[in-house]
Amino acid sequence: MAETVAAVVVAFNRKELLAECLRRLLSQTHPVNAVFVIDNASKDGTERYLREAGLLAEPKVHYTLLSENLGGAGGFASGMQAAYSAGHTWIWLMDDDAEPFPDALEEFQPFMKEVGTAALANLKLDSNGNALRYHLGSIQWRSSLDLVRPLPDQLLTAPGKVPVQFSSFIGLLVHRDAVAKIGLPRREFFIHCDDFEYSARLLSAGSIYLVPSSKVLHKEKIIAPSVEKHWGSSAYRSVPIEKYAFEFFGIRNRIWTLLKLSSESKASRHLRIVRDVVGMAVKIILYERDYRILRLRLLSRGAVDAFRGSFENSIPFETREWLAARRGKT
Repeated sequence: MAETVAAVVVAFNRKELLAECLRRLLSQTHPVNAVFVIDNASKDGTERYLREAGLLAEPKVHYTLLSENLGGAGGFASGMQAAYSAGHTWIWLMDDDAEPFPDALEEFQPFMKEVGTAALANLKLDSNGNALRYHLGSIQWRSSLDLVRPLPDQLLTAPGKVPVQFSSFIGLLVHRDAVAKIGLPRREFFIHCDDFEYSARLLSAGSIYLVPSSKVLHKEKIIAPSVEKHWGSSAYRSVPIEKYAFEFFGIRNRIWTLLKLSSESKASRHLRIVRDVVGMAVKIILYERDYRILRLRLLSRGAVDAFRGSFENSIPFETREWLAARRGKT
């Protein structure tokens, strides 16, 4: 039976970028066999936009509009389940703001027949053509803050394939045998660290390789956090409180992943987490100029939920609603 490739694209309120992504997928020099679009309950008219653009008439495109926003984690889990159930051999993951180069899938071909390969990763580039180093790397369990060690620059342009332990979902080709062994991404994560946790599990199913010649443009608009300098050094990177509310997901999910998957002793894991959380709390107290108490509450709740294994995903949204209401009264 011939091997097939199904792309899975998770979308949310970025209809123009999604259309560009789909056009690139449908024009690959080595054709994809199917494209599963999981729309996380977009409110920007995505379905109508795709229909008017003729993309929903494409026989390869399978569009699903979810009744609620399940986040990236829930979207990828839904899309992978659909592609797996349809019998596809490989499942190619990416966000709606990803744009694979025309030969991205073709560049994967020489490595797709190798036994023991759980996944192949694209090289991710920003709009200036620079490699997004933190989207690829090796796993380090020494800190709940920085779980990924980026690859050395020379490996990002190496010929052939490069072993890695982590790849973001902005271009990751996963074999169905790996999915059969380890399952799907954790829906309950909602966003942040779902790709890291899944990569860590993928390693139990086989090897992950970066193919530097297979490239994906990531068109995400990144708002750089401010850098406050204290005592002559960049001691803390601050983000607006609305963005920090969503950091709750990352705090909780990173700590939970470290607790569950680290090879270190239980005592070592707990000590590292306590050290990191206390360190973050001290920096919030020393350096933040607004909403210190709220930031500390989000930090502590994320850590506590991780230890409890509780995944209450309404907290960041409720926090943003409270902030909006409060500012509306001032």
